Amino acid sequence: MPIVSSVIQTDRPQADGRRKIVEAHTDHLGITHLRRYLAEAGSDVSSGLGVRAAEILARLVEHELGQHVSAVSQFGSGAVIVLVYVTAGAAQSALREALRDARGIILANLAEFCLTLTNGQLQSLFGVSAGTQTTQLRSRLQAKVDKRDALLAEVGE
Repeated sequence: MPIVSSVIQTDRPQADGRRKIVEAHTDHLGITHLRRYLAEAGSDVSSGLGVRAAEILARLVEHELGQHVSAVSQFGSGAVIVLVYVTAGAAQSALREALRDARGIILANLAEFCLTLTNGQLQSLFGVSAGTQTTQLRSRLQAKVDKRDALLAEVGE
């Protein structure tokens, strides 16, 4: 989901010859992201708008991915995921990476979230084929959730 508009909002000369620049980068939702900096005298600030728009989008994507992984890690199947700046492929990649690195309750929460996915989504996420591989994957994920639930029941949670 891209930045759809980038403009120089302010270009004000300073006493030392540099220029105070305020860029306005608007995303597909109409949200404006401002970038403020001092530019050298005579520099062409317009030529870098595209690069800075890409940097802003990259930060938005990274932040959103972190929020999604954190929500799933904490709330499991109760996590609500709405993709705004992130593509489905990037979200899948982040989830696979989180599952690979997770342990304990966080792993069980991630597994619980995965169990809410359709077979097609699971097959795409993990690169498994329909049928037996998907069934085995669901069984392994369910085992993680069952282990967590048994542990929580044992300690009275």
